[in-house]
Amino acid sequence: MRTQVESGAVVMNDSYEAALYLRLSKEDGDKIESDSIATQRAILHQFADDNNIAVFQEYIDDGFTGTHFNRPDFIRMIQDAADKKINCIIVKDLSRFGRDYIETGRYLERFFPENDIRFISVNDHIDSCKTAYDMILPFKNIFNEQYARDISTKVQSAFKAKQKKGDFIGAFPTYGYMKDPADKHRLIVDEYAAAIVRRIFHMYVDEGKGQIAISNQLNNENIPCPSEYKKQSGFHYTNGRKINNTTYWTYSTIHRMLNNQMYLGDMVQGKSVRKTHNSKAKLLPKDDWIIIRNTHEAIIEQGSWDKAQLLMKKNIKHPDFGSDPSALSGFIVCGDCGRGMAKNKVNGIVYFKCGSNKRYGSKICKPHTIRESVLKNILIKDFNRVLGEISDLHAIYDKGKPSNISNSDALRAEINKTQTSLEKVKRMKLSLYEDYREGVLSKNEYLEYKENYDKEEAALRNKLAVLANSVKNEESALENPWVTHLLKYRQVEEMDRQILLMLVERITIFEDNVIQIRYNFSNKSKLLPEKEEVYLE
Repeated sequence: MRTQVESGAVVMNDSYEAALYLRLSKEDGDKIESDSIATQRAILHQFADDNNIAVFQEYIDDGFTGTHFNRPDFIRMIQDAADKKINCIIVKDLSRFGRDYIETGRYLERFFPENDIRFISVNDHIDSCKTAYDMILPFKNIFNEQYARDISTKVQSAFKAKQKKGDFIGAFPTYGYMKDPADKHRLIVDEYAAAIVRRIFHMYVDEGKGQIAISNQLNNENIPCPSEYKKQSGFHYTNGRKINNTTYWTYSTIHRMLNNQMYLGDMVQGKSVRKTHNSKAKLLPKDDWIIIRNTHEAIIEQGSWDKAQLLMKKNIKHPDFGSDPSALSGFIVCGDCGRGMAKNKVNGIVYFKCGSNKRYGSKICKPHTIRESVLKNILIKDFNRVLGEISDLHAIYDKGKPSNISNSDALRAEINKTQTSLEKVKRMKLSLYEDYREGVLSKNEYLEYKENYDKEEAALRNKLAVLANSVKNEESALENPWVTHLLKYRQVEEMDRQILLMLVERITIFEDNVIQIRYNFSNKSKLLPEKEEVYLE
């Protein structure tokens, strides 16, 4: 039987395949007891049974706000409606369906009638097959959205207050940290991930590797990138910046980590803002970020951080990512145009020339060509002269040396923890095989479970290798040969990037065989008796 009803209503159908839509969100201020998923389910199933409506499927968005419609099960439900799998949608009340009154009206007034979808809101006594939507419906939608807007404002105010106290309010902590089990607003160090962070800074600052070279090395060693590590740790994490199916380290990942002030022990939050409760987040200027100092344990010491920021400002280029860059990369600039000197290699001879000259020719700037070997010899000679004049060489070294050497004990504890997990997985695999032999598990079940355990075992073994390497690197930092030699003999025998970072701010090359060296210290520190800029011809 079919009955035509007033305009705006859906034509009555003899049989219905209904979708029961359930949604809950703390962000919307939902009352947990009255709006819980279990409560909604009971109400909807009771209504369907009382009205002889067949239930096709439940669609549940638990933890998704109603201020927008980008919800996984809502999208799936609408697609099923478009595909004619369902012809009825039942909700507890309009606020469960959505709190954006414009979009809610579009679905109720256009999409559902055009697709012959019956819409029922139980508590609002709305049934599109019995009567057209009454005049109060648009106001109900507006009230729902206004309620969501008010709740959003209150939630944001509460969040900002916590941010200003230095409490962590994010869903996922920064790579290298984990939430304290005793206080979810406090961060503690995740030793495995922290070891990777320290290694990245070491490769960039001390080894002179570029950000692409670092990402390539981590990928070659099968170290999980931050998003994959979060997933392996059991988090339902999605990286919004990442290209689909990208499970590897990238330049942008390394770059963000090198710029992340969280690693200094500072809480950095409030980096973006939403103008309305359902709009996209907009990045704020850094001056407007909420930064609270010393809220958690630092992973990177201040000296290493400062060097990394300095090197990034120098905008070092690494044209050959398959080979080690020069120790001088990022320090040498042209004395005329100020552009960085470009590294070249001809017939096995490495030399530097003005970057502007290389790109645009002699009309823009002269080449200022100088061999790498010649420049290194000149620098070594002047370094030794300067070192002989420094009154307290230990003061410079103490200022720049790493302070994270004591992490070895924490790393060993993490190794023991990981080793215990590995032994547990091995025992589970053995027990799995015994169950298979005794017929408890089928062959397919055994192979499926074994594959999962194999993956877990491989991940744990890889984690152990990374941790062991980190311990080795930490301990080797205590016995750095060049530091020991430098402090004892006050002589530099060969050019090293670490001695450059320790002493030099900039090296300027002029066309007339004049080299200017600007050192990191001045008379104010009373380390160098005369001047901080030295000209050599």
